Amino acid sequence: MNEEPIILIGPLFARKSTVGKLLAEALGWPFVSLDQVERPYQKPEYLSLPL
Repeated sequence: MNEEPIILIGPLFARKSTVGKLLAEALGWPFVSLDQVERPYQKPEYLSLPL
């Protein structure tokens, strides 16, 4: 079995997470979404930095 990850890319609202969850379930693999990963540059203190 191939152990390489499958990465879905596309525009916002393209249903990547929906397809990813279904694909992971069909393959018996875990599903990981980068939407669930905290990104430090998206914290409020970074958004208020003067340019």
